[in-house]
Amino acid sequence: MGVGEGLNVVGSDGMGMIEVRKEYVEVMEKEMVIVSKDEVRMKNVEGEVV
Repeated sequence: MGVGEGLNVVGSDGMGMIEVRKEYVEVMEKEMVIVSKDEVRMKNVEGEVV
């Protein structure tokens, strides 16, 4: 997941994210991400914030 001001993106290729965003966050197994233009929230399958 590429995170940045005004744009957040999700993709399957971490190296590709680096080309688009300077900050990269890896989503691990049993984690989910809620992404909007202004916010990124990561939770595990129990609903706890990661």
